[in-house]
Amino acid sequence: GYDAALAVDVLHHVDATLHADVVSALHDALRPGGTILVKEMATTPRRQYTWNRMHDRIVAKEDIHCRDPDDMAQVLKDAGFEIEAVRRLKRLRIYPQYLVRARRA
Repeated sequence: GYDAALAVDVLHHVDATLHADVVSALHDALRPGGTILVKEMATTPRRQYTWNRMHDRIVAKEDIHCRDPDDMAQVLKDAGFEIEAVRRLKRLRIYPQYLVRARRA
């Protein structure tokens, strides 16, 4: 298994019904004690979500499937991860970014 995994701006491009499957596959790829960082886009604040949705429709030509930070943390927890931190990122304030750090038990 791997010591760490990154999922940076990936899951909002995957249908929400498949988020749990992707996260479970990442869980299985990590060794016990391995860390995962999930950086994603939230649905709030609404104006930032709307901007991100418009951006992705123009650039990626697809709809997006965002989750709020606590919801994404729950997806990770349900897959067997221990949540270490959930926080909003404020570097690019036009996007509703957040980071979830978790560890495989």
